Amino acid sequence: MAQPRLPFVAPIFLLTLGLLTFYSGAWIVRDVFFGVSPIPVLVLRVVGAPLMVLGLFSIAAAPARATRLAYDNFALVLLVGWASLSMLWSVDAGTTFQRALTIVAALIAAMGLTLRFSARRLAQLIVLTACIGMGLSLLFWLSGDPLAVDHVAGGVRGAFTHKNVLGQMTAIGILLGVGLLQRPGARGLGVAAVLAGVICLVVARSATAIASTAAGMVILYCLAVIGSRRLPPFVKPAMAAAGAVAAVLLVLAYPLVLETLGRDPSLTGRDLIWQFTIDRWEQRPWLGYGFRAFWTADYNTGLIASRFWTNYDQSHNGYLQIMLDLGLVGLALFLAWLVTVLLRSLRLLADPDIRMWISLWAAFVIYSFTEAIYLTPNGFTWLVIMLAGMVTSFAVAQAPDGKGGRESARQA
Repeated sequence: MAQPRLPFVAPIFLLTLGLLTFYSGAWIVRDVFFGVSPIPVLVLRVVGAPLMVLGLFSIAAAPARATRLAYDNFALVLLVGWASLSMLWSVDAGTTFQRALTIVAALIAAMGLTLRFSARRLAQLIVLTACIGMGLSLLFWLSGDPLAVDHVAGGVRGAFTHKNVLGQMTAIGILLGVGLLQRPGARGLGVAAVLAGVICLVVARSATAIASTAAGMVILYCLAVIGSRRLPPFVKPAMAAAGAVAAVLLVLAYPLVLETLGRDPSLTGRDLIWQFTIDRWEQRPWLGYGFRAFWTADYNTGLIASRFWTNYDQSHNGYLQIMLDLGLVGLALFLAWLVTVLLRSLRLLADPDIRMWISLWAAFVIYSFTEAIYLTPNGFTWLVIMLAGMVTSFAVAQAPDGKGGRESARQA
């Protein structure tokens, strides 16, 4: 079946994805333009409904392919189901129920987008959305809007609630934008995304986003080298081994690396939050406290405030957050999905359209060691992470030989 041409379909998806982009900063949009509190709830409804409806239509139009996509991402589907089921033992069942609905809707939307668009067209849609987020963030900042500056963390947050959220949007724009530079007809969009992204990275001063973006660029280059058919056979395993050794050394020596870069070795107190998270997880190791319930439960808010002199709403580590919310069962399901995506990605390194998605996915796997961005309710970054994994698995399924190749992704 022929794929829809981007100019005719893009406005619909761009509108919904653009709204989803701004839900992360809905309170700023509220304060700047509306001045009333119900706007975040309104944005949630406006964003969630169209995305889910579009996803359901795409799934209904291709039930066989949708079934195969769900099967290839079975661990992810089970994880979302487990998160929804956790309201049965959640310490805050109401919060768990409401937030579980948002990740179910996000899963449906991700499946619909994957079924509807080729890897390249989908990258263009996401980059367009990132450009809107970065462009309006820069506009707010240049206009002198005081809410565009994160006075607590230091740095520009633009249209978002925190500079790290702007940093995530920037990483998405740069990594997919660099990938589009190789594709005729999309280079202008790629150049715009990279230029806007570099400016946003500088003004946001998000160290995590800068490091993850740099890591993603290195990964993208390495994937291009490994994907070359002209390499001697021993080069690929040698590069993989070198990368594994470098990753281990970086983990072991990260305090020294941070001190060399002039950063706090405790990662601005994250080590205390991580230890606190582990201590609380040990009390409910298998099932956790319920999806997104721990940090909002009434009996925890006082404890958190007294321990850290402020109210945190996450563990600042995606893996610890899943473990705290959904226990070891949830963490095992999530890691199973990550491993599945990784193994499938090794079969598609010759395809430039897939390489940019793999590098983006890998960058956020790294990013998540210091921020809890997995399973974020109405989180644009989480939607993109799911898309990266689904695009990879779908490309493998669509390849005639099941192994992928330079043009194994669906072409529009």
